Amino acid sequence: MAGTVAAAGHALADVERHVNPLDLDADHRWTTARQLLHDTTIDTEDRLAGLLLLLYAQGLSAISQLTVDQITITDDSVHISFGHTPIRLPEPIDGLARTVVAKGPPGRPAGWRPDRGGGEHRHGS
Repeated sequence: MAGTVAAAGHALADVERHVNPLDLDADHRWTTARQLLHDTTIDTEDRLAGLLLLLYAQGLSAISQLTVDQITITDDSVHISFGHTPIRLPEPIDGLARTVVAKGPPGRPAGWRPDRGGGEHRHGS
């Protein structure tokens, strides 16, 4: 997977096809997480989704169905609900979530690009 995450728009497809995040060694997982946190050449949606996959053990199916209604934003915090209990997102992940929510209307998959339709999986070309 080295180098493939950096290809904007293909990060999730590469992870989905080649790597089970649970099989990554800790160093590789943290290296990839750092890249997703700071590499602004990767789409914000891909960065957030990759971090939810790597750091919160959320599957791609769950991530692709995530709606903006599951993300609660206040002036000083951002919470995401994967189940019944909202989880506070730390900086800078909260900033990525704010950006993604700003792109998508309520009830629609969270910023997963309106032109792609609700709930569709993203695939690399």
